[in-house]
Formats: sequence, structure tokens, C-alpha cells
Amino acid sequence: MQELHNVMEDCVEQKLNSILPMMEQYCSCEKCRVDMEAYALNRLPAKYVHSDRGVVFQKFDSLSVQADAEITTAVTKAIETIGKNPNHSAED
Repeated sequence: MQELHNVMEDCVEQKLNSILPMMEQYCSCEKCRVDMEAYALNRLPAKYVHSDRGVVFQKFDSLSVQADAEITTAVTKAIETIGKNPNHSAED
């Protein structure tokens, strides 16, 4: 049996990788990155697939202008929100 995969995770990770380096004022440690991804994913619709064909179709669908705008907005909000309130101390 093939495993389910939420291709939105891939889209959010790619968008985070492209936006976060430009927002140097915010922490980009692994813990903050995971929190940012979770924050964004909780505000976007899941896109589950179970085949390679489904992955290709959903990734193509996520390239639409509207989908890209929604992902960009969610990721930017995640960076700002988590960046201003990191879930770790300076000692971590």
C-alpha cells in the first residue's frame, strides 16, 4: 500500500526556503522553521495524494497564481508570527 502524502508540505517548505532568507531579522533555526511550517500548514488546505501521478497533478495545481498567493501569504504570516514569538529561549 502506498503512503499518503500532503503535497502542501512540499509547497510550504519551498516557499519558506525562498522567503525566510530575505527576512533576516527573524530566527531561522530548525525549531522555528518547523513551527513556521506547522503554522502555515494549519492555515492552508491539505492536498493529499497517494501516487506519483497525484503528486505531479497537485504540484501543477499549486502553481496557479491564486494558490501561490495563498501559500505566500500563509508562509509570510508564519515567519512574522513565529519570528516575533519564538518557542525557545536564548539558551536553546
